[in-house]
Amino acid sequence: MERWFRWDPSLDQLRVRRARVLHYLQAGPRVRPEVEEAVGEAGAAVRRLSQPRGGLARCALRTVEEGWVSLDGGDPFPLEDGYREGARQAVVLLATLGEGIQRESTLRFKRGEYLESLALDAVGSALVDELAAHLYRQAGALVAAEGLVPGYLLSPGCPQLLPEVQANLMREVPAQELGVYLNDSGYLVPTKSLCALVPLLEGGRRRGSRAACGRCPQRERCFPPAEARS
Repeated sequence: MERWFRWDPSLDQLRVRRARVLHYLQAGPRVRPEVEEAVGEAGAAVRRLSQPRGGLARCALRTVEEGWVSLDGGDPFPLEDGYREGARQAVVLLATLGEGIQRESTLRFKRGEYLESLALDAVGSALVDELAAHLYRQAGALVAAEGLVPGYLLSPGCPQLLPEVQANLMREVPAQELGVYLNDSGYLVPTKSLCALVPLLEGGRRRGSRAACGRCPQRERCFPPAEARS
């Protein structure tokens, strides 16, 4: 795998998973007919509004001191050894759907179309998850010949990676090429974007779930489940 790998899939390669949409709506498998209708309409709108783009940047993962690492010798940040799993390299994953979804969701909210706005936001979040999942699998395919496998997908804001680490990760990728940047509050713009750190494990070692996984608000973004990679 080279230093930077760009991947812009077609929407036909991505599938919005209903279960993940309902997760973002905080709803069970059975929903009211009006919610089901709003989700269906949002699915069609998201495909019209999305411009999926993504990439993977390969970098060295160096130990600064116990529990602290750096990427390519940059600013150090905390990362528990149990989530690094001895990796000496990593990829930084960046995925985005562009600005269209957020613009439309905001417009509908201002019109008082609250359910439609919420459904658009949920479907967009589910679709960027799917894009990140594809990038995760691309990373695995690109490094397999070197005897490496991707480990945990660690997104800033999860318990294992502080939100401010977002800036460290963004310095490793040509984010402007994908039209993504950090605002003054440290959030990704466009909002339907995801940046994550994925340690590359040597010797074909694969992770299992850890105790913290069940409590992690980002557990839906850790791709794919360990059992699916064995």
